[in-house]
Amino acid sequence: MAESGKQARDWQPWAAILLFALILGAIALLRATGKDELGERTADTGLPLTAEQQSVDFQKADLTFEVFPNKKAIRGHSVLSLKVLRPIQRIQFDLDRKLPIEAIAVGGAKLDDDRWSNPDGQAVVQLPRQYNPGEMLQLAIDYGGRPHVAKNAPWDGGFVWSHTRDGKPWVATAIQGEGCDLLWPCFDNSLVEIGTVDLHIVVPKGLVAPSNGRLMGVKTLSDGRQQYDWRARRPNNYAIALNIAPYKSISSTYRSRFGNSIPMTYWYLPGEEAQAKTLFAELAIYLYFFVL
Repeated sequence: MAESGKQARDWQPWAAILLFALILGAIALLRATGKDELGERTADTGLPLTAEQQSVDFQKADLTFEVFPNKKAIRGHSVLSLKVLRPIQRIQFDLDRKLPIEAIAVGGAKLDDDRWSNPDGQAVVQLPRQYNPGEMLQLAIDYGGRPHVAKNAPWDGGFVWSHTRDGKPWVATAIQGEGCDLLWPCFDNSLVEIGTVDLHIVVPKGLVAPSNGRLMGVKTLSDGRQQYDWRARRPNNYAIALNIAPYKSISSTYRSRFGNSIPMTYWYLPGEEAQAKTLFAELAIYLYFFVL
């Protein structure tokens, strides 16, 4: 009994060390998998617009996304066109710090790095001069990196890097909860609607990138990648999303009882044509009931 008691006393310090190590491991795991992976501001969304953001009208966004599924990374080039309503000398936009900013230009002229900062997920840009009512302010932002990954989309938002049954990349974004700043430099508030958005989505050969609005064209780049160009009018900033896979499509034209012609396209994964045709046949019924 005395020997067993001595063994127990000898084991107690090691047990405490082991327990402490397990607690530290659990904390590290929570930090790696939980929402605190996002900065506090980025995890929160719908915060009030700043005085400067309320002093401009967001008229256009021209957004280019290069998507690299094998690296789980993106590169972005965003041009934001803002009409000034009240005098401003600086402007802010939201962008997750997991997508570091490489450069910012105002009106085509690159700003020195000390003219902008992004300490907490809201970038602050010191403009080269005061912008007055009626002027157009154009910001160009280059950024990129490995974006936040959704742990349980769509409830815990972010990027979803997945694969089809035959192992091809299948990529999507689910940003309704955490906000547009997980994808592009935006005013992260659902009240913001943009006059026109042009989307240019560059994907590896063999992948397709359906998106918002009207398809303006598809072109092959010099390295073989495909660029899909889309245009949407007055979308909410939360409606700008990515969905990429080796999609096939079914297309038709809906002709309403009022004489309107509306193009319809249904994108589906290879091997699911039968199910796609069944669902596509229902689309005209929805349009008849809800729209025309």
